[in-house]
Amino acid sequence: MFSAFFRSTLVALVASAVAVSAAPGLQLALSGADKVDGLNNLKIIATVTNTGDETLKVLNDPRGPLSQMPTETFAISHDSGAVPAFTGVRVKYVPSVAAKVGKEDAFTILAPGESINVEHDLSAAYNFTSSGAGQYSFAAVNRFHFVDPETGAPVELYADQPDAHVASVSGPLSIARRSVTKRETYTGMYTKQYYETLQS
Repeated sequence: MFSAFFRSTLVALVASAVAVSAAPGLQLALSGADKVDGLNNLKIIATVTNTGDETLKVLNDPRGPLSQMPTETFAISHDSGAVPAFTGVRVKYVPSVAAKVGKEDAFTILAPGESINVEHDLSAAYNFTSSGAGQYSFAAVNRFHFVDPETGAPVELYADQPDAHVASVSGPLSIARRSVTKRETYTGMYTKQYYETLQS
């Protein structure tokens, strides 16, 4: 017959196992061409997968992989250690405000096992002239926020990111771009309630 101590320990272990199995989880994977001729052809696909067992309402943070806004979403390094210049936009973003406003375009809803692919045009955010042609490794911001279904508050969650994407980049390493004005609004993506665009 089980002792009271053993029974209480067993219950605690079971409760702990249930809590672990119910923990939310995301995985982030990057893919793209192995060889890229010209910065205008440098596209990276970010695949975000819900690896947990509950549906997640994930905020489309403009600073992260779920948004196509040309922010500093990626950590990029040449084999030599050199890094390309960031030429995109910087934004102020408050997850709690986005969660509270609750507009549909502010979220991505992922059921357990479901994935979403988002293509990123890196020519809109980086200039590779100073770092030069060669082989590069690409990693992405893996910090996400999902909305707690009970409180409505954003909860921070870091996605697993098993491997960086590696690609050889050659050809023209920069493109002509228009200037970015302070507090510019990107129509159809967010509103000023969600973010402010700042000059780079």
